[in-house]
Amino acid sequence: MGTWGTGFLDNDVALDFADIWDSYISPCIREKIWNNEKIWAFFRDVYFRNRFNVLDSDQNSEILALAMLFNNNSLEKPDEFRKILEKAINSELRRCVLDEWEDPFARRKELVTFLKEEGLERRKLLKDEFDGLSIEQEIDNLLPFVRRIKKMVNAVTIPRADDDFEKYYPSFFNEIDKLLIERIPRPISYTEQEMKLIKLRFMLLAFYVGWKSKRPSSKEMLKFITYAEMTQGYLSFNIENFCEG
Repeated sequence: MGTWGTGFLDNDVALDFADIWDSYISPCIREKIWNNEKIWAFFRDVYFRNRFNVLDSDQNSEILALAMLFNNNSLEKPDEFRKILEKAINSELRRCVLDEWEDPFARRKELVTFLKEEGLERRKLLKDEFDGLSIEQEIDNLLPFVRRIKKMVNAVTIPRADDDFEKYYPSFFNEIDKLLIERIPRPISYTEQEMKLIKLRFMLLAFYVGWKSKRPSSKEMLKFITYAEMTQGYLSFNIENFCEG
């Protein structure tokens, strides 16, 4: 990450993040379309995709940049955002992270000052805060769909309308989405290389499912993997036109 100072907008990651703000958020503020809650919800759900990792310095830089952009626009930070901001700052205050800076003392001073100004707590992070989404939370997110898996299969193969499918599919899709973009930055649009990585993960997932099911022939399994490759990394890709015949 290229830096030219210790300020929260003085690095490449933060500058790219600020460009997204200028393109998508500033017009909404000018037109009074979105308030602080709506803006936070956009970044939480669409940009960060509800995946927060305090060990990800780039993401921490984005969160700090977001805090500065809220301040620069006189926007109150929602409590949920403040909690995540507190974790990000305390993570960046770890000695191993500070030592990566050209001037660790200046960086530490910048972080501690901001922490105090925001009324946030200087503290050590707990172990479970480093682990991201807990196993229990992940299971809870997936169970509603899996418990109805037979009905879901019918809904997509017959096909026929199914209220459960319409209700639970979006949350299930979101979990698959998170899996496929793990450790990929969360931009508004992906680069060619990031799309290539998502496509390869799709292909490996197709291989794994075919292998573990022990049902399809090698020809069918290769066809399934080919369909995964055809997505080119687009999660919303519709393979139907390629499956005819």
